[in-house]
Amino acid sequence: MGLRDLSSAISAPPGALATVVDLYVELDEAQKERFAAETWKDEEVRKMVITWEETLAEREARGEARGEARGEARGRLRAMRDDILRILQRRLKSVPISVTERLDAVQGSKRLEEIFDQALTVNSVDELRLEDEPS
Repeated sequence: MGLRDLSSAISAPPGALATVVDLYVELDEAQKERFAAETWKDEEVRKMVITWEETLAEREARGEARGEARGEARGRLRAMRDDILRILQRRLKSVPISVTERLDAVQGSKRLEEIFDQALTVNSVDELRLEDEPS
């Protein structure tokens, strides 16, 4: 396969993209450069490439924003758990690992706030209502 086959595949009907990709992969570097130069002359191809690059950039930005938001939310939950454990350690001197594990299982910030409030006043781990449903 060569550059000529690839050029004819480009004008093929939609759905022939896989053929274009397969043919492109078989080109050597010089052929790839010639192909890019030839296809870049076509205004429609330039628009498609630019549109595709913009679309990819937008998707990447949205993905990064979602990832950052998830990371920030996890960080806030981790900080809340750490604060609860610190209060319990100060008040009770010793906190069983089971309490840490149960706190790690709590996913909602509202529930962690409730546990935080409990931690301020409990006199023993038994007084913590970690199993209770959120109110």
